[in-house]
Amino acid sequence: MWGVSRSTTFYVKSSYHFLKARREADGSHSSMQDNNHQVWKKLWKIKSIPRHVHFSWWILHEKLLVKNDLFKKGISSDPLCVLCGEHNETTSHLFMDCHWSKQIWFAYSLGVVFNSHDSRYVPFHKWLEENIIDVDEDIIVHVLA
Repeated sequence: MWGVSRSTTFYVKSSYHFLKARREADGSHSSMQDNNHQVWKKLWKIKSIPRHVHFSWWILHEKLLVKNDLFKKGISSDPLCVLCGEHNETTSHLFMDCHWSKQIWFAYSLGVVFNSHDSRYVPFHKWLEENIIDVDEDIIVHVLA
């Protein structure tokens, strides 16, 4: 018997409401979850090429398979960055740390500069998340393109 509802039948909807209420009662609904909600809500409303929005979704979930990940899974024989060939290709290296990427970002009309020696340095997926929340939608569309 399913003890959450009066019915003896299990429903996903009732389990969802049960878990949601329990999470809120436990106080585990944090500002981080609110932050994630804001990111997803804004990301899916952006009027951009759907492929770019989905690509961002993969980055934010840390699911973009870069060469370092493929190497760990035994799919690739080489973990080195496809652009510079000097460091392991991680998402952060590919989009922030690689000297080729830095040149592209800096030459871009927004003039973005990443400094991995800065104490406030964050991985690329966190940087993207923060900027989706804080930056105007038009700028996000340009970054995603």
